[in-house]
Amino acid sequence: MKKRNEWTLYWADRNSKFQRYWDAEPTQHVGELLDEIDADRSCIFWG
Repeated sequence: MKKRNEWTLYWADRNSKFQRYWDAEPTQHVGELLDEIDADRSCIFWG
């Protein structure tokens, strides 16, 4: 497998299964994903 040097955002569903977060593409800049968590437009991270 080729190393891509990217971060991907996941969320835990009600069964504690991790799913890829659909509203953020993988990125080399983890700050972008942290901003997405902070904004939490879907209320999936902070309720």
